Amino acid sequence: MIHQPVQPRRGTIDVARSSLAVEILLNIYAVILVAVLARIVLLSASIVPTLPLSSWIYRVTDPLVSPFASLPGANMTLLGDIMLPDATVFVLLLMVPLAALARTAGAR
Repeated sequence: MIHQPVQPRRGTIDVARSSLAVEILLNIYAVILVAVLARIVLLSASIVPTLPLSSWIYRVTDPLVSPFASLPGANMTLLGDIMLPDATVFVLLLMVPLAALARTAGAR
């Protein structure tokens, strides 16, 4: 017996596009978080920025940290060479998944 082809349900393409967008955003978030984590590790070990890798990581993550450098207390050293703006950006990035979890828990 030959069956008629099954028509896709309406909206399945939109769901696929939506999940692709979420996957892309999660990957971008992961790359940014790893770069900031590498900055924190390099600063805590007092790695000099003259090395090529450390110079590149500092240069890539500077735009994330620089808006917090003008806040009061920004020149306070926490651990090694980690300054308050570095720690602030790291903690804010760690809080992003918590906000997403709280939003999905509230929707239930």
